[in-house]
This record gives sequence, C-alpha cells and structure tokens, in this order.
Amino acid sequence: MKASSRFLFPLYLLIAWAPLEGRAVSLVSWDFTGIPAAAAALENAAQPHPLLDSTLASAAAGLTSTPMDHKGLVYSTAVAPGGVGTSIAGELNIKNFDTGTLGINDNYVFFTLTANAGKTLTIDSIAIDLWRNGTGAPNGIAFDVSVDGGAFQPYGSLVVVNELGGGVYMPITFTQSITGATTVEIRFTPRNAGAGSTGNLHINRFSVEGTVVPGIPEAPFAITDIIVDSFNNTVRLSWNSEPGDAIRYSIFHTRDLVAPRGSWVEANDSIPSAGMETTYLLQGAELPQPLSGDLFFIVVRNQ
Repeated sequence: MKASSRFLFPLYLLIAWAPLEGRAVSLVSWDFTGIPAAAAALENAAQPHPLLDSTLASAAAGLTSTPMDHKGLVYSTAVAPGGVGTSIAGELNIKNFDTGTLGINDNYVFFTLTANAGKTLTIDSIAIDLWRNGTGAPNGIAFDVSVDGGAFQPYGSLVVVNELGGGVYMPITFTQSITGATTVEIRFTPRNAGAGSTGNLHINRFSVEGTVVPGIPEAPFAITDIIVDSFNNTVRLSWNSEPGDAIRYSIFHTRDLVAPRGSWVEANDSIPSAGMETTYLLQGAELPQPLSGDLFFIVVRNQ
C-alpha cells in the first residue's frame, strides 16, 4: 500500500541566488582578439558588417547584445611608423568618421543591449582603449546613447585626446548613470575637436559596466508543495520559478539544518525551469535511503 504525505519533512525555505544580477558587473566586454590583420589592399575599403558577432560581447546574465556594427566606416591598414600595409591583428583600425569634415560624427560604431523580460538595466560607465594615428584622426572621443528608443544624447563628457599614440593604447572611461532601461543603444561617435576627423583610430577594448536589475516576481521564490511517497522512496518538490529556456535550478538536502551549506548533498544541479512553477521528482540515488527522520531541502537558481 502506497503511503503519501504532504510536508512530512521539515522545510528549509528557498533562497534565490543570482550572483550576476542586482550588483555592478561587466555588462559586455567585447573580444577583439579574433580580428585579423588587414592587407594593404584593403586600405579605404568598407569595413565588414558586423564588425563583431554578438557572441563576442561576453554579455552578462540577464541581457542580450546585438552584434557590434558600424555606419560608413572603412579600413585603415596604417600602423605608425610603418605606414600602409603594417596593420596588426586583434584591434579595430577604422576611419572615416566625419565624411564632411565639419566636425559632426556622420559615421559611428554601434550595438544595443536589451534586458531580459522582467528585468531592467543600469549603466554606470563605458570604457574604451584606443590610440590616434596621426593628426588626421579625430581627437574628440565621445559616445551617444538612446534609452528605450528615445533620442540620442551624449553619454558623459567629451574627452579631448591630443596625443598621438604611436601604438600605445589610452584607456578612457566615461561615467553617467542610466537606470530603469529596457534597451540601450550605444554609439561610439568621435568628434572633430580641433583635429581632423577622417584619420584612423586603433581600438582594442570596449566594455560597459552596470547592473542587471531583477524585476519583482509575481510570487516569492519559495517551495510551494512537497509530497513524500515513503512506499516508493520519492519526494516531489514544486517551487515558484522564473520562465526562460536558459534558467536552471539545483536541489540540495541535509539532515542537519545547522550544517555548513558546503556539506549539503547535491541531488541535481541542472533542473530546467518549467515556467512560473517547476516541479521535480527526486528518487533513487538523489535521496538518502530509506526515507526517515528529518530531511531539509533548498533549491538554488543557478548562475
């Protein structure tokens, strides 16, 4: 005869663990290492679309990034002091930002960050490492952003770089707080600030720091049901969960509630979310046998 009972064992309430959400992290950090050296014959040829695939953004959990692309930019293969034909791998070597030489950023590099459903983005800073190759390169380093489809506005203050790098990258960080955003399009838009604007810039780092802010869940993260089948030695757990194909949960148990977390037994570390509620049947080697006495459970949302 099968015997079942609800809440037969003491219950340790769930704690959500999402370490990359709710605190400042690298939202994206673009990987330039796969960019090949450009042949001299590509001088002034159009740059490819996109410049970098979205997989190279190293996007933080809770957001997605479009590929890094551009409007109107062309190759430069010049690397001082060698001149044309001495391009190196692992960097963007780009020019043609101001086609009218009026000091207006006609062309630019761009990508868009989008928070996952139920979350928002906070942006704290945008950083870039670059060097100017010759007086023809723009010296007014700047970014523009559009928040949730709004008009583009300057991000932070214009940084004037008069130095010619000669192969030495200069780290530049722009700071300005953007909060509560669902989408943010970021454009790298260098201006003519007293120097030329058609010459080339060398770039090998581009990153955005900020926070993925979790939304308020419709229900608290907690176990909603536990059914013990002592005849078949199984336990069925249900809990409020977050929808998403990439969301996974782990279940741990212990007989000693005051034992350190690291000593708890891991029953399963890759349970996919089933939507707003997830149910999982623990059985066999996932449980101590036989089922008797106190047993405490915790479910953790994986990183």
